[in-house]
Amino acid sequence: MYQAFNVNTSTSRTGPSRTNLLLVFIISLYASSCSLPKTDKATPLARVEKHSITRDDLYDQSGVNYISPGEIIERWIDDEVLIHHARGSSIVDQRIIDHLVDEYRQRVTAQLFLDSLILRRTQVTRDGARDYYYDNLKEFQFSDDAAEVVHISFQQLDDAQDAFHILNTTTITSDSLLRSFNYDHQIVHRRRLIAVLDEAIFSAAPGNLVGPLTSEYGYHLIRVIRHFSAGEPIPIELVQTNIINRLFQKQLPVIRTTVLDSLREVTDVEIPPN
Repeated sequence: MYQAFNVNTSTSRTGPSRTNLLLVFIISLYASSCSLPKTDKATPLARVEKHSITRDDLYDQSGVNYISPGEIIERWIDDEVLIHHARGSSIVDQRIIDHLVDEYRQRVTAQLFLDSLILRRTQVTRDGARDYYYDNLKEFQFSDDAAEVVHISFQQLDDAQDAFHILNTTTITSDSLLRSFNYDHQIVHRRRLIAVLDEAIFSAAPGNLVGPLTSEYGYHLIRVIRHFSAGEPIPIELVQTNIINRLFQKQLPVIRTTVLDSLREVTDVEIPPN
């Protein structure tokens, strides 16, 4: 049976080479020291030279606290210490870094160019996805009882309580308001969640906001949009994006080859004989 998934989905490509992974790691370390927002009201939890991390930064980096705040701070300190000493070290040849960055930039640019050309040739449409859905309806069924929910996570109880009050009293449309929170719009299955969330979701009436619920991962607000029974068809709007992606992946090898062949025809390419 088809397994339901997060309503907001994304696709990934084949992983980068070891060199690119190293470069991404170096860049991410550098970016982490530059991207932490600072607020006058926030008290630093830790400082390394001129950079500091606050409670707001901690939440931005972790979302739900699957990792304890202490571990996050320790990792941040380790990264900042390495960055600080690496900048003043002669061990790393800056010319090598510059070369790696330039090579990576060219590869990213080339891949984005190829992606844009492939998308122009893609023949997948919403009508095609709908036809695929109805032709394979037995594949798109819930294997267990399920629910469509909006799940918002917090590290601090007072933040969860404030959000509960706002979401229950505001006249702002929910979509606009939810963008200011760390939320997931997803399909969940019975008996596949931690007990406190499972019980709350499958006993709540659709439309009601439930919470704050406490778990080992933090505090949670749940709004149940609708419930589904095992064997019930998954609504097409919940799987349409995945169907389009599936059809796209089937076309991708042929389209990619066609695009690259057309580019070779207008490019001076030579392969010397052995």
